[in-house]
Amino acid sequence: LPTINGRLVFVQSKNQNEFWPALLEKAYAKVCGSYTDMNVGTPAEAMVDFTGGVHMCIQLSDPPPDLWELMSRAGNFGALLGCSTPQEVCRNLLTLTVFNVFMICTSKNLQMRKI
Repeated sequence: LPTINGRLVFVQSKNQNEFWPALLEKAYAKVCGSYTDMNVGTPAEAMVDFTGGVHMCIQLSDPPPDLWELMSRAGNFGALLGCSTPQEVCRNLLTLTVFNVFMICTSKNLQMRKI
């Protein structure tokens, strides 16, 4: 596993004796070709790679009218749901790919009432 001064370079667990996330990351980097190649993909590609499933991409700038129903149904079936910001390329001294990725754990319909 890649380390600097005895510390893992990439994925790190709170417990120093736990290193399975780093092993999984290394295996995935090997599948992708390298750690650099792994960072170029999208969250949807990673979920497909890890699960063998299919993905559906919805642009939230133009959501379908039944978006909440789609998310609720997917959650009820145990599907993985994720959300990420658009890929942006920043040009300074280096070219960087920036992603903010979120995992949606559950969706609930809440009733709001005035107190």
